[in-house]
Amino acid sequence: MNVNKCIIVGKVGNIQEPKQTKAGHQMVKFSVAVSKKVKEAWETTWFSCMLFNKGAETFAKWYKKGDLIYCEGQVSASAYIAKDGTAKSDLSLMVNEFHKLSSAIAKEAAPAEVVTPFLNDDTHDDIPF
Repeated sequence: MNVNKCIIVGKVGNIQEPKQTKAGHQMVKFSVAVSKKVKEAWETTWFSCMLFNKGAETFAKWYKKGDLIYCEGQVSASAYIAKDGTAKSDLSLMVNEFHKLSSAIAKEAAPAEVVTPFLNDDTHDDIPF
């Protein structure tokens, strides 16, 4: 039995305009940056992601550059020579499942401090859970 399943969590990068395939399916391509800290520097791996049909419509409507996203799907890697003659590689993810973990817009509009008023008074003892 063979399994090709990849889970990534990262920030949405470029989003291409949604297209319709020759077979009439809705499709959207976007990139996701997955970063990790190595010593004192950050390393970023970029994934080229594709969504089809209802997922593509939902993504195009609700997701923006900078959103933190969870993606699950099948990964493939390819190597090619760029126009300038340099060797390049690409990681692609055919997304089956995705979830927004946080919004770039909400972060910009979020207050600097979140206040939970009931934690500072004595009424929390009355909460039934």
